[in-house]
Amino acid sequence: MSYNLVLNSKNLVTSTQFNNVYQYNFPSGSFTIPEGSEMSINQVTIPYSWRNVTAALGNNTFSYYIPNSSNVQTAYTVTLADGFYTLSDINNALQATMKTNGHYWYDTQAAYSQQFQFTGVITGGNTLTIDAGFKQIQLNIGYVISYIPVGQTAYTTATVTALGSTSGVYTLSSATNTTSTAMVSQLGSEITPSIIYPITLTSSPVLYTNTITSQTIPIVTSIPSVFGSGWINANGQNGQPSWAGGYSTSGNQYASLTFPTTTSTTQTIANILGFSSAGLGTTFYPPQTTTTALQTIANGNSLSAQPPFPPKGTIVNGVIVRCNLVYNNVSIYNDVLDTFPITSTYGSNINYLPISDNFIRIKGGKYSSFTITFNDDNFNNLAILDPTVLIGLIIRFPQ
Repeated sequence: MSYNLVLNSKNLVTSTQFNNVYQYNFPSGSFTIPEGSEMSINQVTIPYSWRNVTAALGNNTFSYYIPNSSNVQTAYTVTLADGFYTLSDINNALQATMKTNGHYWYDTQAAYSQQFQFTGVITGGNTLTIDAGFKQIQLNIGYVISYIPVGQTAYTTATVTALGSTSGVYTLSSATNTTSTAMVSQLGSEITPSIIYPITLTSSPVLYTNTITSQTIPIVTSIPSVFGSGWINANGQNGQPSWAGGYSTSGNQYASLTFPTTTSTTQTIANILGFSSAGLGTTFYPPQTTTTALQTIANGNSLSAQPPFPPKGTIVNGVIVRCNLVYNNVSIYNDVLDTFPITSTYGSNINYLPISDNFIRIKGGKYSSFTITFNDDNFNNLAILDPTVLIGLIIRFPQ
């Protein structure tokens, strides 16, 4: 005799922290299970909704170091919001922090779309008077004026805040008090310029690891020769932030990453990326050295490196299903009902259908309920975000 039982989100035990325990209550209040009975999973559908990076796991922070204007390597923290991160996502978060801190170079030649040009004079720090030959141009409040002050080579910006009583005269937000040329007026049409960041994370499938590539940090006057004509560091102009800590005055330095203490059994961000906390004999990837190379590369501790330290990508590689009715006296964990691999991408459903006879012995007795618990492959509680599961079970009595 066999019984088919179904559990879903209505069976979730809401008092648990991780949404990973489901309880089935027998309708009649009790159910007698004879000795020699067995249980098997018929099918499981469960959303792949557990994160690989969280503050609770302690793997949501790491730091990058970059030299300041005194040429001292200074730490900046990258904090990841709880979520599921691929290598690309971690790289984007790193570079977003660098963008906020102004740690990048950009191409000024692509910074603005030139809708129309004019010349004029800014006086008193905030009064713009357009030259007579351009009086036909009408500016509105909110227009962004991008202009090059005399004697400089980079654009700076000011915004029209009021219209003057005289034609061609406008009040600006604080501006440089100087005669200006090659002025460009725009209605918020600033184009995102091409950007180069000091650090980039990429994958190296051949080496079974990930790679940190660090660009050289040239002195200001050498930036065009390294990155090309028109490239400058973020310096507060063209709508860009200023380089936090000030720009290095000693060339050929590098930015580098550091990670929390990491071993093969921890769950830090370095475990996900495949880097130990002692990189290349130092605590930095790449080492904080001075070199004339345009970039330097640091590979993680792959399976071929010493010590082997492959990237994990996620802290969960499979799911263990446990049931308090199960009894397996040859296992340390004697309540394991079944296991299944993760066969889908994050955010989609994992569908598990056993391909063999997976019946497991269960304890005889009279029960009012039983529980199903989901663990990761290390028997940790699986922190499930979406509890809309469907679990099909079969209880089989002895013949």
